[in-house]
Amino acid sequence: QAEKKQLIAQFNPHFLFNTLETIRYLILTKPTEASDLILKTTQLLRYSLHQADELVYLKHDLEYTRLYCEIQKTRFAEKFDYMLNLSDDTLNQRVPKLLLQPIIENSIIHGFKQKNKLSVTILGKIESDRIKISISDNGHGIGLDKLEEINRMIKEKTNNSNHQGIYNVYKRLYLVYEDELEFDIQSNENGTIFNVSFPRG
Repeated sequence: QAEKKQLIAQFNPHFLFNTLETIRYLILTKPTEASDLILKTTQLLRYSLHQADELVYLKHDLEYTRLYCEIQKTRFAEKFDYMLNLSDDTLNQRVPKLLLQPIIENSIIHGFKQKNKLSVTILGKIESDRIKISISDNGHGIGLDKLEEINRMIKEKTNNSNHQGIYNVYKRLYLVYEDELEFDIQSNENGTIFNVSFPRG
């Protein structure tokens, strides 16, 4: 339990600083949009700081993810787009909190490198009594050396690097599902896809 809480606390608040800068700009130019962005940010923070439940319904985590993506869409405008498409039977499944957002954040931080536009797609379904989720982007991709380092951390279940987001998602999932977890990353210069699969619950 202590390790799970510590992993949640390690998530990078980098996007919050950028969001506050966006709000500061919008207050002068588009006050209505600034007000809407403040409301979304407040809702997002309320969810992320509330840790009463170890597991949450996927539909609640999905709504948190939607808020996060809308904030990023306000920030990047036409340079960022996203699609959330999860089957109805997945939405009432209970999953570890903050399952999707850190991976999307990783796509945004690294995906824009050498790319002017970024699109993120989240798909989810239940198949063979397992929840299967994929998060893909059309960004610059993860470098081979970094991808090997991430895969080594996952294999060894030890993180001695600065790469927190992806590893933390993996580790929190592993603490719940252990060897029943499948966690796969594929990446090249045309984008990255994360495939996650675990038993329905």
